[in-house]
Amino acid sequence: MVNVWDYANNLPYVTLKAVGGQVFTGGIIYVEDSEETEADEDGLVLETPDGRIINFLQSEIESIQIHQKGRRNAN
Repeated sequence: MVNVWDYANNLPYVTLKAVGGQVFTGGIIYVEDSEETEADEDGLVLETPDGRIINFLQSEIESIQIHQKGRRNAN
């Protein structure tokens, strides 16, 4: 399982592979604490290049690959 808190400080641009095999690319915009969201576990929020906002629980993430450009706002 991926530890979403590893991505909280730099909010990188990533490729995320979900447990079901779907692949998403975008910028991590927020890491969610389960105590604040009343969810069963922590998660993260990804913004895709086409503007979609997708929430993932930690257990739904198989892997995360950080892109070379580093921060999601870098050019």
